[in-house]
Amino acid sequence: MKLTRILRASSALVISLSALLSTSMGAAFAIAPETCTWIGAGTANFSDATNWSGCSGAAPVSSDSLSFPYGNGIANMTLNNDLPAGTSFGNIQFFGTAVSGDSYYDITGNSIGLTGGISDLSGMSEIIGVNISLNAPQTFSVIGNGALSLDGVLSGAGDLSKNGTGDLYFNGANTFTGNFTSAGGTIYSIGPNGLGSNVGSTTINDSSDLYIADCLAVNTVVNENINLNGNSSSPAPTYGTPTPKLVVGSGSCGGVVGYDEIYGSVMTAAGSTATLSGNITLGANTTVGAIADTLTMSG
Repeated sequence: MKLTRILRASSALVISLSALLSTSMGAAFAIAPETCTWIGAGTANFSDATNWSGCSGAAPVSSDSLSFPYGNGIANMTLNNDLPAGTSFGNIQFFGTAVSGDSYYDITGNSIGLTGGISDLSGMSEIIGVNISLNAPQTFSVIGNGALSLDGVLSGAGDLSKNGTGDLYFNGANTFTGNFTSAGGTIYSIGPNGLGSNVGSTTINDSSDLYIADCLAVNTVVNENINLNGNSSSPAPTYGTPTPKLVVGSGSCGGVVGYDEIYGSVMTAAGSTATLSGNITLGANTTVGAIADTLTMSG
């Protein structure tokens, strides 16, 4: 076992040696971050060292990265982060091809920090229910037909970008103050403040769409500065084109309704009312419309 992990395994030893390491040999014995891969051999808890490989026999610690594979017949995929609240990790990755018997990852428990983003490379639907502090600018990637649902609160000041053709769901009352930019796939902001504080702005580029719905509201109010940064074509009669587009709705906890009726680039969904009170910047040839419902733009 590496010395770094021997030090990790005993907090008492770390404390007793901290002064020595920081003054004379700290650089030589710095704890190097590792990538910890979930194998699910024990309980559902993050603190159970038997659940991980690549951590030299220990559970993850601050600055480590976390990997969650498919295709290995893993039994435990509903997970509990019982590590100390606020532990900051490098990046989180989901990868591999699901086999018969695989479910999907659903992570709840204590809050975490994050510096290296999230990559969903599996094409599956993942749920991360913990609160996340964005401790640095970073990218969330969702490929193929995959979906990543963020059910906790996203906080912090780091800018956030999204790429890949998969879907990203912001389901929490987020407070992050950085800018958000999407370069691909569909973004769903479900509930109040899904896009974070209006201190930052949201940019939706070509090949990406933004849907906003407040499940409990009669009128969805969007107090966000939004840039639709693309060259949309003329209104289309079906869902899917043109992009980028912004769709707002209310009263449907399953998301925005009326997908098969959507046309244009900024509109309300059927049965909805919405108010856009932030500044909306539109790309060339953008259409603003509503489907027999109410869209108010006051920004």
